[in-house]
Amino acid sequence: MKKSQSAWRMFFFYNAIPIVSNAAVLLFTSLVITNLINNRANFEQYRQVILENRLNNFIVNILPFPLIMAVLFFLEYPALRLFSRAKEHPRYELGLRRMLNAPFNVGLWCFIGWVIGNALSRAVYAVRGIELETIVLVRVVGMSVVSGILSFVINYYLLTLVNRKFFLPFFFPDGGMKEVAGGLRLGLRFNLEIFVLAIATGPILLLGLSLLSIQSLVPVAERPSYATSMGLVIGLILLGFFMSALLARSLRRPLGRMRNAAEAIERGEYSVQLPVDTTDEVGDLAFSINKMAHGLAEKEKIKESFGRAVDPRVRDYLLASSGEMGGAEVEATILFSDIRGFTSFSESHSAPEVVAWLNTYFERMAECVREHGGIVNKYVGDAILAVFNAPLPLANHTQAAVRCALAMLTRLGQLNAELRTQGIPEVNIGIGLHTGTVVAGNIGSRDRQEFTVIGDTVNTASRIEGLCKSFQAPLLVSERVFSALPETNGLERLGRAKVKGKSGELAIYGLKRLDA
Repeated sequence: MKKSQSAWRMFFFYNAIPIVSNAAVLLFTSLVITNLINNRANFEQYRQVILENRLNNFIVNILPFPLIMAVLFFLEYPALRLFSRAKEHPRYELGLRRMLNAPFNVGLWCFIGWVIGNALSRAVYAVRGIELETIVLVRVVGMSVVSGILSFVINYYLLTLVNRKFFLPFFFPDGGMKEVAGGLRLGLRFNLEIFVLAIATGPILLLGLSLLSIQSLVPVAERPSYATSMGLVIGLILLGFFMSALLARSLRRPLGRMRNAAEAIERGEYSVQLPVDTTDEVGDLAFSINKMAHGLAEKEKIKESFGRAVDPRVRDYLLASSGEMGGAEVEATILFSDIRGFTSFSESHSAPEVVAWLNTYFERMAECVREHGGIVNKYVGDAILAVFNAPLPLANHTQAAVRCALAMLTRLGQLNAELRTQGIPEVNIGIGLHTGTVVAGNIGSRDRQEFTVIGDTVNTASRIEGLCKSFQAPLLVSERVFSALPETNGLERLGRAKVKGKSGELAIYGLKRLDA
């Protein structure tokens, strides 16, 4: 729906509901309540003084309503302008606040309108020099209060429904009403008390006023005191509010715990556990929240475990892709590294010692890869395959990969120094780098998939790493890698070499010495 149509819809509902509801209450008051609680003499006096005098009738029964409607239009105008103002406008939040508060404000001012009408009628009687009996005054004031309560409740509930149906979803599609400064947050207790006003307080007041009317027809010696009758009415009203307070408490406390639990879950705290101490829908909801928290905790554990099996960035990429298989061509820099003499090392140590050492070595090397923006795609025995610029883009990925390789050699020197203190022989590694086009994506079967990179670039990087032994260099790179570097980083041309899968020879650049 267009914004102009929404603005007219708001104007219609915010004005039609108070007009129609107050007209209905006035009709109900005139036809039912007046005849119920006023005797014929009182009504005849009201007809002569108010109804048959055009000016008095206008002042008492007509004037309050346009005055109240003018106030309501003043209050709703900023809300109507919401549809034509940008969110950055300084009065935009005022419009949101007026819209949120509209049900309460309209109901309150309708109630005030009935109070004003009653005060004007008393003023007209006073100007005419008519002094009302106390019992008549109580009945007339009570009638206005009952009418005002009916008007407040009808307008509050109907406009609340209108806001929830049309305007709150429009302006707050993701919620966030509580963030509006000055917006009324009328809790469960208030709404239950409004409900009590609707079904109990008004009828009880009407019953009390009817009782007073009946008492006025009973001889004075036989009638109960007015204090007793009013005490009974007040007691019933207080009892209604007390029962609503108990009901609100029985709902508000568990709902408050659920709100706190939901906020904790939103913060990633899945250890919440709500007490399930009822068998009704509230208990069912608490049980469901506990199950949801437990399920989210399990999923988080799986996610963390998944993040240890693969790089967390790959994990997030796979989760975002919903496990769909497929790949895309991207330019990437591939790093292969392999331990030299690992076979003899593993033969001279027990399996637990080999695994412990490998874990330490992989941890140090993986730190270098992460620090330079790459991902460890996989471990193959004692070898590492790392990728730069896939699955997430990385600026200057070739330079980042070379710096990573240099850092790995430095970190290996530190690790070897630690090994010497433990009497463990030093180890050496070879690293090969190549840049080119790869196919990166989720590859495998429906039952078993993994993120990987494939293509000639990957094979070439592996072949270059295999040349480290013949060139007696810890780090070798292809010409394409070297030409993409802004500085040599200690690399130099070492010669040309034939690699498997290539018809011609490749120019090889490398780091001749570890301390270069």
